[in-house]
Amino acid sequence: MFELSHLFLFFVLFSMALFPVMGSPLSMGGALIATSFGVVSLMSIFSSSWYGYVLFLVYIGGLLVLFIYVCMVSSNFPFMINPSLAFSVFGLAGLAGLFMPSTQPKRILGGSLYETGAELSLFLFVSLVVILLAAFLAVARIVAGGGSLVIESRK
Repeated sequence: MFELSHLFLFFVLFSMALFPVMGSPLSMGGALIATSFGVVSLMSIFSSSWYGYVLFLVYIGGLLVLFIYVCMVSSNFPFMINPSLAFSVFGLAGLAGLFMPSTQPKRILGGSLYETGAELSLFLFVSLVVILLAAFLAVARIVAGGGSLVIESRK
């Protein structure tokens, strides 16, 4: 049986696996927002939903500032995705999702933090750290590539 948590986990794996395929800052920003939405959805399933909502708003606010800056610096990148590579990443993410252990909580809302699944927050915390690392590496890749901001000296 394919549970809701597995669906969100597959969505997170797929959007994170697509990240190296992206070539423009706009597509990377979209993949990062999709990944953060999936991780926050997992957090709202396994722990308190308000914590996931607040984390999503804070995370998206930071991402918007970051990617507005990156899009302003490198505005002439073409928006390209290799379809064959995207489908192979989709297949690999699906295969990785099949081997994930079932972490379905016994009850979604309970009387204590233990019953709501709050003990699973280490996995979600590590997932957020990996997403932030991927965002940093993407920005470093765009900036190190020279971007499209070229200042020509007029002689």
